[in-house]
Amino acid sequence: MEYKESKYNYSLENENKTYIYNLLTRSFIQLESKKWIHMKENGFRENLEKDNLILLKYGIIVPKNVDEYNIMYDTIHFQVNSGREISLFISMTSGCNFNCPYCYQDYRTDKKIKEYISINNIDNIVNYVKSEVERNVTKTLNIVYFGGEPTLCEDRLIYAIEEFESIKNVNKYHTLITNGYLISDNLIDTLRRTSEYMIQITVDGTEKNHNKNRPLKSGGESYKTVIKNLEKCCERIPGRIYLRENISEEEIDDYYSFFEILKTTIDISKLGGISLNAIFSGQKSSCEQSLLSEKIVELINYGIENGFPILYPWEYGPCLAKTKNGITVDEELKAYICPGSLYQNEIGEIKDGRLYVSNNSWYESINTLPDCVKKCKYAPICFGGCSLNKGCKKKDIELALPILIRQKIKRSLGGH
Repeated sequence: MEYKESKYNYSLENENKTYIYNLLTRSFIQLESKKWIHMKENGFRENLEKDNLILLKYGIIVPKNVDEYNIMYDTIHFQVNSGREISLFISMTSGCNFNCPYCYQDYRTDKKIKEYISINNIDNIVNYVKSEVERNVTKTLNIVYFGGEPTLCEDRLIYAIEEFESIKNVNKYHTLITNGYLISDNLIDTLRRTSEYMIQITVDGTEKNHNKNRPLKSGGESYKTVIKNLEKCCERIPGRIYLRENISEEEIDDYYSFFEILKTTIDISKLGGISLNAIFSGQKSSCEQSLLSEKIVELINYGIENGFPILYPWEYGPCLAKTKNGITVDEELKAYICPGSLYQNEIGEIKDGRLYVSNNSWYESINTLPDCVKKCKYAPICFGGCSLNKGCKKKDIELALPILIRQKIKRSLGGH
């Protein structure tokens, strides 16, 4: 059989070695550069059958007559439509105790009456999930509790966690997205009784910067309380806390200082991960997300080089909005494609244990791929981009991907 190099390979040279990362299979291999050049020059034919089988297994090479786009499309189609995984973002409340000027949920602030999800509506969502588990081959249930600020209605939050955890014959993963100001021992104990869980807490840099960007609704400061709760969580549930940092270019230097403060405040080995995110302008501007600047990419690299558990968002996908069983639900059981479209552009509702779709945009989001997917080598990572933000992310990926590869090289060399 004749083979060809995968068009989804991304390679780097380092000290006579070639390191190849395949964007479709997420496989990473190391070869002698001379050998890799020889294999390519000989069309992967010359007495290399054993090597070819290994490269074929990891997607580094593919049969010569196969169009890789079809392989990728088949992979995406399976992930989107298999029904093996249900992902739910549940808004527990439209209320929040913070007043962040950059909050992407600016449609939430337009709601005059701040609502909390009712016990009856929680039961409705649980019954919907149970019916989906029974009639599909669902193996995994991902539940994300967010808002507003979900800890404002702790009793209902705990009730929801316990009800979803009681669903049988499916693996459960609970994620709490919180500003970190109200995290009680009772809530932590409830999560510890579940099978799998994590908490995401946002801290925006040093005390001065955080208090400016994330003040209390009353105008008070939040930093010290959030840091205190972060310390508590790292001690009580190590490895389960994920730190999110929202970054603007104007304040980039502040985050280098924050990394140094963080080292002296908590044991960073007890963090599950840190995500660094560019601040964007909000729902009302159609979620036009800021491109990652070179400065932010430098910060990401600095964090990794200094031992912080920086997450690699480019390795995960497709996003919630592109999967058949991925939806966002508000307090009134209205359904949306993703959290970015909350309180606008509803696609249906959950009622009597079923999802009733009433907007064609939902079908389009899971069944339509943009033309760029057919020709872009980064398509396996971005899957055609965000369903709301139509901008191309090629620049982001090209800036960030070398960092990912260099860190994989470093780990393969034992940290050197």
